[in-house]
Amino acid sequence: MRILIVEDDRDLAAALDDALRFEGYATRVAYNGLEAVRMLAEQSIDIVLLDRDLPIMSGDAVMETIASNDIPVSVLMLTAAAQVRDRINGLELGADDYLIKPFAYPDYSRAYGRCNAVPVRATSPAPNSHTTASSSTRSVTP
Repeated sequence: MRILIVEDDRDLAAALDDALRFEGYATRVAYNGLEAVRMLAEQSIDIVLLDRDLPIMSGDAVMETIASNDIPVSVLMLTAAAQVRDRINGLELGADDYLIKPFAYPDYSRAYGRCNAVPVRATSPAPNSHTTASSSTRSVTP
């Protein structure tokens, strides 16, 4: 399982990275939205842990890019925005689950488990999609 952690808080990103690697997952870390989109275009990723409040390109914009390019990945959104409307917006953008920061490890584990259980988006691109899949890279239109 390959997991992309997209989090600008370097301490939190490192903690998530350490915990997931300890559990045996292959991880990558992006500290801004644009870096995340580039990694998604260059690598095969199974799950994205996506902060909403990112520099350069917001988590919402990253989620929109994932959805509009039919990138086959499950997304767990992480955010400090705790309002119900914020959660609904994240899910409407296409996230598979939502976790409010700060969170305790058991909360994260449950949310990650739900996200892991969600079937990944269809692997074949939709008609008129801007995604071109190959064995190593894909073209992604932000």
